[in-house]
Amino acid sequence: MSIIKSLPRSTRFIPVQARFLALFNSPSLGLYRFDGASNTNVVLTALRKSCVYLIEQFSFVCSIDQAAFLEAVAVVPNLQFIKTNEGTPVFEKVIPCLNYIDNSEVIQFFVNDLSGNNLAATFRGALRQPASLVGVPFVWATIGMNIYEVTDHDYVCAFREDHKDSKTLIQVE
Repeated sequence: MSIIKSLPRSTRFIPVQARFLALFNSPSLGLYRFDGASNTNVVLTALRKSCVYLIEQFSFVCSIDQAAFLEAVAVVPNLQFIKTNEGTPVFEKVIPCLNYIDNSEVIQFFVNDLSGNNLAATFRGALRQPASLVGVPFVWATIGMNIYEVTDHDYVCAFREDHKDSKTLIQVE
């Protein structure tokens, strides 16, 4: 897959990484739960007004071996990305995280029109404690993304014109 229209030279690269914590037996006995305030609307980066953003790559991994993760899944972990001031999702659907992902290509454009807006992520899911995780008090989930911020006025205007009738600008998975 390729991007047909190249990004302007002034485009800023924003590497993003976030971690989400699940404690064993808190709040549910026998589970590592990724619910709660510490995993809700975690700010990934500030968004500048009148800019186009491109999420281009995505990674997901946990602090435990992938085989142990797969064995432990009770409620499939998922991610949702939102613009905080609007509360609107960046992707139409939540992203299920059933397998570890290493630099998967994800092309998602979005526009930010508000000052003081942020890109935030919420991570939900639950893991059981199989024998391989006995003695493990917590599990970290880590996501990483490559984001590009386009501030070039001509590009932003052309992008808006090209996508004025689109509900979810462009999304390729």
